Amino acid sequence: MRFHFYIAPHEVYNDAVIYLAEGLRELGVSFSASRDFWQQEPAGGDFLFRHDPAIRPDECDVIVFSTYWFNYVDPVTFQATGAAMPVGLTTANRRHRLMLLDPDDGYKTTGWRPEFRAFDLVLRPKYNRRTFNPANTVPWVLGMASRVLRATADGPPFASRERVIVQNFGFTHGYVHGVRRAALERLLPKLATVWPLDTRQTPAGEVPADPWAQLMWRQTQQKHNPGYYDQLRQSQCVACFCGDFIPGLPFDPSSSLVGGGKARLRHRFYRVLSRALGRTDRIIQWDSWRFWESLAAGSVALHVDLEKYGVELPVMPVNWTHYVGFDFEHLERDVARFLALDPVALSRIAAAGWQWALDHYAPAASARRCLDLLRQLPPPHA
Repeated sequence: MRFHFYIAPHEVYNDAVIYLAEGLRELGVSFSASRDFWQQEPAGGDFLFRHDPAIRPDECDVIVFSTYWFNYVDPVTFQATGAAMPVGLTTANRRHRLMLLDPDDGYKTTGWRPEFRAFDLVLRPKYNRRTFNPANTVPWVLGMASRVLRATADGPPFASRERVIVQNFGFTHGYVHGVRRAALERLLPKLATVWPLDTRQTPAGEVPADPWAQLMWRQTQQKHNPGYYDQLRQSQCVACFCGDFIPGLPFDPSSSLVGGGKARLRHRFYRVLSRALGRTDRIIQWDSWRFWESLAAGSVALHVDLEKYGVELPVMPVNWTHYVGFDFEHLERDVARFLALDPVALSRIAAAGWQWALDHYAPAASARRCLDLLRQLPPPHA
């Protein structure tokens, strides 16, 4: 099976395609790309993606886009740029499969556009099973790219780490989503009565000294931060809260998420109705790099109870076994349970979370899962 990736000239950093391609390479699966992209080592010319003019994309078995091709928002300038669908790829007699990676924030993302219903598969991180999702969309994750695994490797034993909770949100952007706000206001102050909070942040714009880290720092638009990764490796617990709480109703919540004042009124109405009917909140946009970075570093990842709030991953973690997920409707109970954990129990959670993440979400594991999904599909169609 041969893959071809479309990567637009305007795309600076595309973690979704990098993660999948790294896994395919580990499995020995061939792939090409529309341009050279993602230099892996400081020595020039070592790209993960290679453009070969002799390879015709429509002769490959699987053609991969990410939503960044169609709608890319620069994380520095916030300027939106997009490219059109290349001509001839969605013809009725095509033999190739079309796949879209949709890591966008929000609920109704670029991947909801009508033209993507003609794709064979849409891989969606931040998937929630308690909301409506298009029929060709399946759960996916941001996962643990090789860059993250390399940056978090060789941490000290859990017992030798600082007994702190890393809480340093806001390095890449200052907007505080609802779940994070709830954690900052309602949860972390309770934990801080027993656990010190490590709120240090590496200064923005600080250039790493190591050549490889400097290359990653530049290619990720300063998201790759060696000081941050060392902070994770040296700490026992990390706050990973991300996303927004939404009411338990309706199944398609889009009318209460976009639309100004009317949407806010609908949001309040559905919150009251959901509580009256005993329908618990859900969470959208839950997935963040911090969750996977923390697991890769061997720290205890603190988040919401993913199962309760409707999060769906291809393979789910078990709360209080692989991570600590708080139920904000029973916060005092869960705070007491967390504070009662002894060092041995915390060490077990950290070790189990690290192993679970490696087993199921290292690049090769996810690439193998992608191949299995493709093999289960009916013949290609437009």
